Amino acid sequence: GAFGREIGIAYQLFDDWQDVARDGKTGGKPVFQDLKNGVLTLPLLLISDQPGFNEVLAEVKAEGKVQPKHRRQIRKWLAAQQTAEEIARLIEKYRRQAKARLTGLDLPQGPFLLDYT
Repeated sequence: GAFGREIGIAYQLFDDWQDVARDGKTGGKPVFQDLKNGVLTLPLLLISDQPGFNEVLAEVKAEGKVQPKHRRQIRKWLAAQQTAEEIARLIEKYRRQAKARLTGLDLPQGPFLLDYT
């Protein structure tokens, strides 16, 4: 239902951000996997108007991997566009909406779910 959709969007935004923000030394999958696989996630779409962005995409596609120079440039654009703040705002928006869907429902685990979100 609506709760699952909204909490799913919040999670996906978090996962997409982690893909471009993590240093690659801690946790989970390797960084920039989405870009390497040709997937433009919201963090990348938010910086897609930056001069040189299309060239970076073309290089990644041609080389089949995201080079350190690409990671540095993308992170520079992400910082300049304050993308972290925008993604955090959207995550919080969807988290609040998901939490609101649980309010008033007669669920045995309702209080736990409200705290979890």
